[in-house]
Amino acid sequence: MASTRPVAQNSQDGEPCPPLPIRPGEVRQGKILQEDPEGLLVEVDGLKGLVPQEDLDRLDEDVRSSLTPGREISLYVLHPRDDDSPLFSISRAQVVEDWRRAQEMAEKGTLLEAEVAGCNRGGLVVPFGSLRAFVPASQVTGIRRSSTAAEKRRQLRALVGQRLWFKVVEVDQARGRLVLSERQGRRLHRQQRKAELMETLKEGAVVKGVVSSLCEFGAFVDLGGADGLIHISEIAWTPVQHPSEKLQVGDEVEAVVLRLDREKGRIALSLKRHQPNPWDTVAQRYREGQLVEGVVTRLTDFGVFVEVEPGVEGLVHISELAEDLILDPVEVVDEGEPLLLRVIRVDAPARRLGLSLRRVTGQEWAEWARRKGAGGTTRTR
Repeated sequence: MASTRPVAQNSQDGEPCPPLPIRPGEVRQGKILQEDPEGLLVEVDGLKGLVPQEDLDRLDEDVRSSLTPGREISLYVLHPRDDDSPLFSISRAQVVEDWRRAQEMAEKGTLLEAEVAGCNRGGLVVPFGSLRAFVPASQVTGIRRSSTAAEKRRQLRALVGQRLWFKVVEVDQARGRLVLSERQGRRLHRQQRKAELMETLKEGAVVKGVVSSLCEFGAFVDLGGADGLIHISEIAWTPVQHPSEKLQVGDEVEAVVLRLDREKGRIALSLKRHQPNPWDTVAQRYREGQLVEGVVTRLTDFGVFVEVEPGVEGLVHISELAEDLILDPVEVVDEGEPLLLRVIRVDAPARRLGLSLRRVTGQEWAEWARRKGAGGTTRTR
């Protein structure tokens, strides 16, 4: 294994110590002197040497263009030339440094963000400086053991070119093994990002995110490392039976931060509170005796709910559906049916709007039906 030796220090009497001897296999700090027909002339502790052209050819173009006279650079000691001047390698010094960096990242748990360069039947290939790291398919999020070979290949190929987060899980320089885990890297990155978000987020702030999943009680939104929950009651000002009525996975949304529980790491969001509350101005638009149009949204044992505008629903009590006694609202109306109704009560603070179907006169209904093309000019109630 290559070693990195320190440069000479001053002696106890203040006089400079002689340079440490240069030995093959070491990595030493040197300085670029100038270009040479055979490569690149460099100097280490006053001793001049050469980086051969074939070594320079192994370097990336960006690295080669940065090798300018006067620059300090790490050099791997190869062996003396025939004239006893040493030969150095920049590419081998990079390899040694990359193995050292990989070991340090593994010990400290430092995360790596890198672009996936390729894949094979077993996993992903990720560049790590001058090295190539391997990510087993079992360490890639979303790939299950039960997946078929064709499914795994398709999923792996889809990740090529993407920048992902990885954790170094194995470093074995002797065997040339550098193994990463995208699954662990993703989880740790989200934990770090969540901790950062919990520190910076404030209740009342507006945040952007993407709907990551739906469930019976609400929608989870990815805020870029942490998930917030929009409870079903906070999706819209109108009642929502299931989040899928208003949201789909992948939707980009803006929401208000309702509550933060930093101890439990929970973020409560509201979609509806980012929109004006239509009930705040209901009293300005509705009055008793007014005729309004609406659409039946729900039927219950005690009546029907009708949406008169987005975010505002009124109740037609079963006793206000018809002059005759009825036992079930379905005898009179259907869900989704448009209706002409009369406002009989407005209670904006309590968010209640009382409506009546039976108090609409036959003439009013006939005129409305004619304008709407509702079919027929009378309605049996």
